[in-house]
Amino acid sequence: MTRRRGLPLHRGLLRPAWRAMAVTIAAAITIGLGGEAEAQGTPALHSPNWSGYVVVACSTCKLRYVTATWTIPAASCASSPPTAMADFWVGLDGETSGSTEQIGTADSCTNGQPSYFAWYQMYPAQPIVAYGPGRWSYDVNAGDLISASVYYDAAAGWWQLTLDDHTSGLAVTTDQPCPPGIQCDNADAEVIAEAPNAGANLPLADFGAVTYSSIGITSRNGTRGGMASNPLWTVRPINLIGATGTTLASPGPVRAVGTAFTDMWRAAQ
Repeated sequence: MTRRRGLPLHRGLLRPAWRAMAVTIAAAITIGLGGEAEAQGTPALHSPNWSGYVVVACSTCKLRYVTATWTIPAASCASSPPTAMADFWVGLDGETSGSTEQIGTADSCTNGQPSYFAWYQMYPAQPIVAYGPGRWSYDVNAGDLISASVYYDAAAGWWQLTLDDHTSGLAVTTDQPCPPGIQCDNADAEVIAEAPNAGANLPLADFGAVTYSSIGITSRNGTRGGMASNPLWTVRPINLIGATGTTLASPGPVRAVGTAFTDMWRAAQ
């Protein structure tokens, strides 16, 4: 059940068909090298396109829900490469599996001009752009207050991805199955700023900073918490490291009893 129009992304300068690089985190991370994010004394993971926090369930645990709120940051396209993007999202899976169930917003720069849109993705399926009701418009803008969540309904066997733009009124809810041939494990959850991939990682649009708040995690047995480790899950910060070793984005420390943090843009590529 999708409450708002959605269309697949297509390759091009403005809206490239990106893919989550979930599996590269597990393959390419470097543990404990003293990166920008060393929240609460926890060594940061290093990723080629993710910055933020990952919550990894214990070996006998599963997660069923993640949520966060943020204000869409304005893209500074004058200080970004001609084609650049930055995604902001919440999701389940991705760090320990080949799937990611995710929903969020994007800042895009094309020839110095910014644009903004909402999207969701059941990686490795293609991402879907969410359109406003009855018209071909994105209905999201810089400064809009966004809340988003991913919930696994075990009885139905599907994932409910929800996004609400409290400024424009755009509301997206879609129920999705796990993509064919893929194992969706609900083994981890993320709150992320991302340099998306369209065959190769795109330059990271200068988003300045984005603050995530009202972060919530729920385990399969109903235990609720935030971005703080406990017996059921472990929380790790992730620094986005470019191909030359430059830190492109990094999260600050978790605050407000594990429910908020700010992610900072550092460089485009």
